[in-house]
Amino acid sequence: MRDPLGRVAPRIEKAGGDSDAYTYNELNAEFMEEEVAMGRQLIDKMSSTIDDFRDFFRPDREPQQFEIGQSVENALTVMEATLKNNFITLGKNLPPGIMVRGFPNQFAQVVLNILANAKEAIQQRKVPDGRVDISLCEKNGTGVLTIRDNGGGIPPETLPKIFDPYFTTKSQGSGIGLYMSKMIIERNFSGKIEAKNVENGAMFTITLSLIRKP
Repeated sequence: MRDPLGRVAPRIEKAGGDSDAYTYNELNAEFMEEEVAMGRQLIDKMSSTIDDFRDFFRPDREPQQFEIGQSVENALTVMEATLKNNFITLGKNLPPGIMVRGFPNQFAQVVLNILANAKEAIQQRKVPDGRVDISLCEKNGTGVLTIRDNGGGIPPETLPKIFDPYFTTKSQGSGIGLYMSKMIIERNFSGKIEAKNVENGAMFTITLSLIRKP
């Protein structure tokens, strides 16, 4: 099947919920159990995200050690299917073992927010071959995560304001998404988040201090 631009729509394989299951009489017990388990995983992830924001200003939370790459993968659990359904290619380079101390679900929420903004930019500008690339590396005792898209970039007059509270370019936006992301990275990770325009799009860079290896 092709979309109005002539692109072939990606086929969703059975492991991710085969849309042809009903047609080909594949709605057996095993298939339904797989789909229910995946749905529960998504619900649990969204529930924990809501709890994280509700508890954001509580002083009694304890940070923990976690892998940056795994936290990013958790965010992709929520977003990956949406990117595919919007014909957006995802590239990722997430080496294991890059450890930080903090709140993994909050970090995943920051990544999720940036990915959602990238998807919206690609959609709004009707980019025919949308792409998001996520890359993680270790540099001078820090973990550096970059999220780059080809959604046309951020207007130069807007770029310095995107992390300001209540600033938004969306007609129904609250403007707290990137501001809250900045608060999480700076306050709860003592890190840094930056944004800049690159060729054909925007790139967000998150820098965190790593746990020292013995």
